[in-house]
Amino acid sequence: MIEPDVLYEPAEVQFVRHQPGTITVRFTPGQMPGVKIRSAYPSVSALLASVDPTAGTVVVRYDPTKLDGDESGASMMVQTTSPKEPWITVPVVFTGSR
Repeated sequence: MIEPDVLYEPAEVQFVRHQPGTITVRFTPGQMPGVKIRSAYPSVSALLASVDPTAGTVVVRYDPTKLDGDESGASMMVQTTSPKEPWITVPVVFTGSR
Protein backbone atom coordinates (compact mmCIF):
# COMPACT_ATOMS: atom_id res chain seq x y z
CA MET A 1 0.00 0.00 0.00
CA ILE A 2 1.25 3.47 -0.89
CA GLU A 3 1.03 6.04 1.87
CA PRO A 4 -0.61 9.32 0.77
CA ASP A 5 1.08 12.70 1.23
CA VAL A 6 -1.65 13.75 3.66
CA LEU A 7 -3.58 11.60 6.15
CA TYR A 8 -6.86 12.63 7.74
CA GLU A 9 -9.22 11.37 10.40
CA PRO A 10 -12.09 10.64 10.44
CA ALA A 11 -12.10 9.22 6.92
CA GLU A 12 -15.78 10.13 6.59
CA VAL A 13 -17.71 12.90 8.33
CA GLN A 14 -21.18 11.88 9.55
CA PHE A 15 -24.02 14.06 10.76
CA VAL A 16 -27.53 13.10 11.90
CA ARG A 17 -29.86 14.67 9.32
CA HIS A 18 -32.06 16.72 11.70
CA GLN A 19 -29.47 17.59 14.38
CA PRO A 20 -26.94 20.40 14.18
CA GLY A 21 -23.41 19.26 14.83
CA THR A 22 -19.70 19.99 14.72
CA ILE A 23 -16.90 17.61 13.78
CA THR A 24 -13.17 18.28 13.65
CA VAL A 25 -11.17 16.60 10.87
CA ARG A 26 -7.46 16.29 11.69
CA PHE A 27 -4.87 16.32 8.92
CA THR A 28 -1.33 15.01 9.43
CA PRO A 29 1.63 14.61 7.09
CA GLY A 30 1.88 11.20 5.50
CA GLN A 31 4.64 10.51 3.00
CA MET A 32 5.44 14.21 2.62
CA PRO A 33 6.70 15.88 5.80
CA GLY A 34 5.65 19.47 6.35
CA VAL A 35 2.54 19.33 4.17
CA LYS A 36 -0.23 21.62 5.42
CA ILE A 37 -3.84 22.40 4.64
CA ARG A 38 -4.71 25.72 3.04
CA SER A 39 -8.49 25.91 2.68
CA ALA A 40 -11.69 23.85 2.67
CA TYR A 41 -14.83 24.11 0.56
CA PRO A 42 -18.02 22.17 1.44
CA SER A 43 -20.27 21.12 -1.46
CA VAL A 44 -23.54 22.14 0.26
CA SER A 45 -24.62 25.31 2.07
CA ALA A 46 -25.61 23.29 5.17
CA LEU A 47 -21.90 22.88 5.95
CA LEU A 48 -19.42 25.51 7.07
CA ALA A 49 -15.70 24.75 7.24
CA SER A 50 -13.14 26.63 9.36
CA VAL A 51 -9.47 25.86 8.65
CA ASP A 52 -6.65 26.07 11.19
CA PRO A 53 -3.47 25.39 9.17
CA THR A 54 -1.23 25.57 12.24
CA ALA A 55 -3.20 22.86 14.09
CA GLY A 56 -3.87 20.91 10.88
CA THR A 57 -7.61 20.85 11.46
CA VAL A 58 -10.83 21.67 9.67
CA VAL A 59 -13.85 22.24 11.92
CA VAL A 60 -17.02 21.32 10.02
CA ARG A 61 -20.31 22.77 11.30
CA TYR A 62 -23.65 21.42 10.13
CA ASP A 63 -26.90 23.43 10.01
CA PRO A 64 -29.78 21.05 9.18
CA THR A 65 -32.13 23.95 8.34
CA LYS A 66 -30.04 24.58 5.20
CA LEU A 67 -30.00 20.98 3.93
CA ASP A 68 -32.10 20.01 0.93
CA GLY A 69 -34.33 17.12 2.05
CA ASP A 70 -33.20 14.83 -0.78
CA GLU A 71 -29.48 14.88 -0.10
CA SER A 72 -27.91 11.82 1.50
CA GLY A 73 -24.35 13.00 1.26
CA ALA A 74 -21.96 15.75 0.33
CA SER A 75 -18.24 16.35 0.26
CA MET A 76 -15.64 18.79 1.40
CA MET A 77 -12.74 19.71 -0.87
CA VAL A 78 -9.59 20.45 1.11
CA GLN A 79 -6.67 22.25 -0.52
CA THR A 80 -3.17 21.23 0.65
CA THR A 81 0.41 22.33 0.02
CA SER A 82 1.25 18.92 -1.49
CA PRO A 83 2.27 19.10 -5.16
CA LYS A 84 1.07 15.48 -5.63
CA GLU A 85 -2.18 15.80 -3.67
CA PRO A 86 -3.22 19.45 -3.91
CA TRP A 87 -6.88 18.54 -3.29
CA ILE A 88 -8.40 15.94 -0.96
CA THR A 89 -12.08 15.02 -1.06
CA VAL A 90 -13.54 14.24 2.37
CA PRO A 91 -16.94 12.48 2.14
CA VAL A 92 -19.83 13.77 4.28
CA VAL A 93 -22.84 11.56 5.07
CA PHE A 94 -26.22 12.56 6.51
CA THR A 95 -27.84 9.73 8.47
CA GLY A 96 -31.41 9.32 9.65
CA SER A 97 -34.75 9.61 7.92
CA ARG A 98 -35.42 12.29 5.33
